[in-house]
Amino acid sequence: MSLFYEIFIAPVKGFGRIKEKPTWVQAVVPLVVLFALLIILDFAFRWITFPQMMLLALKDGYGFTPQEVLADPDLASLLVPDTGMIVSGVWNSVVMLFLGLLLQSALFHFIIVKDNKLLPGTIAVVAWSKFPLIIAWILKILVGGLLHKPAVNFSPAMLMSEGSKLAPGLGVLDIFSIWTLILTALGLSVLTEKQKLSAITVFGLWVAWFLFMLIKGLAFG
Repeated sequence: MSLFYEIFIAPVKGFGRIKEKPTWVQAVVPLVVLFALLIILDFAFRWITFPQMMLLALKDGYGFTPQEVLADPDLASLLVPDTGMIVSGVWNSVVMLFLGLLLQSALFHFIIVKDNKLLPGTIAVVAWSKFPLIIAWILKILVGGLLHKPAVNFSPAMLMSEGSKLAPGLGVLDIFSIWTLILTALGLSVLTEKQKLSAITVFGLWVAWFLFMLIKGLAFG
């Protein structure tokens, strides 16, 4: 728990501890904790927002208003959370996050670290840097539950009108994702003492992704 606290309050000190003894335990523990928490949070978020998501689907797909859905017992029964569908969605999210984390670790290790002894440290840095996602999910549950909004993020895309071509690109500007990028670059720089290379690589890849999503949205909507 002390390392968890330091990553948020004093990340340089926390990542310094990882550098001192880069073991597989440091890499595996945050992975297990991160995925366990995100599974719980993701399930809770999907369960809370499921009725609103179904209302939107029925409106967009069939033209039913919320009043019509609630007045029809058969349609109203569709608003009951589908556990199987939710579990499937949560599982897909976790798999994608896991694969993304491993891919990022391998990429940063190949470009920046280049020391097999520090491979566990690289994975640990990337994993610990994902903890802002937990805060994001907590806020998504609170906001999504209170406002009954199935799609909640913390980027300028929230201010865009539905169907805006800028939304995919601006959605990348999520403040918690940027926080994760800062922690990742900081952690890699502490681990390797390659400050410039770490910052350029981490933020360079993010800028490339941002531009890709922006161009994709503008070109294909």
